[in-house]
Amino acid sequence: MTLQPQIEAWVNVEIGTPAQPQLVRWSIWYPPGSDRGGKRGTVYESYLLRVSGGFVLIDPARPPSSAEGHLRAIAEATGGAPLGSILTNDMHERDAYSVRREFGVLVWAPMAGQGDYEGTPDRFYADGDRLPGGLTAIKIDGPFPGDTALLGQTPDGTRVLFTADMVLGQRNEHDQREGLGRDEPGLYLHGIGSHPRGSQDMAVFKTSLRRLLEHDFDIVCPAHGRPFRDTPKAALERLLSA
Repeated sequence: MTLQPQIEAWVNVEIGTPAQPQLVRWSIWYPPGSDRGGKRGTVYESYLLRVSGGFVLIDPARPPSSAEGHLRAIAEATGGAPLGSILTNDMHERDAYSVRREFGVLVWAPMAGQGDYEGTPDRFYADGDRLPGGLTAIKIDGPFPGDTALLGQTPDGTRVLFTADMVLGQRNEHDQREGLGRDEPGLYLHGIGSHPRGSQDMAVFKTSLRRLLEHDFDIVCPAHGRPFRDTPKAALERLLSA
């Protein structure tokens, strides 16, 4: 009998409380040799954003049963219903279709990513579109096809910027990989040339990212790494000026 590598998950209320959540992050560690872990293992970050009338899911990955019950309880505490699963690029389908089957949640995906989807999203969105929960799509010439930032707001007024794989955070506190870097709190640019249809030019990438500075935001939530809220707009400006 071959033992399967142990997948682990953690749920963090980033804004609000478990009784009144505004922004929730759940992190999943896929160890080396697991179906998504590859040779070194990897960590996914997924989010639940509370909005008027319910909540939206960003890049949802299905947690193991040890964490799913906790996440369900937090979702129920919003007092609303899931309004949609929104993908930030075509590499982040993750478990959105499983969530769709179980809860009837439509999957929204960036139109610019068409060509690499393994499944079939229900709706495609473009730059500037208003999405479920009032989120705004901001298309970036990023490392992966379809890279799109999402700007939303919680009921308590916190402005949240989801940055997909474009801008990463400090390494996840449970990431077991050595030599990863991103050890200090802050924001980090993803490498260029990660995908043949993604951006291959750092200067072009940085110029495109400057679109984000046209907006105000209080916290940056990456698809990999910890959220960052210490004057994040100024931090991004410094990153792009380096």
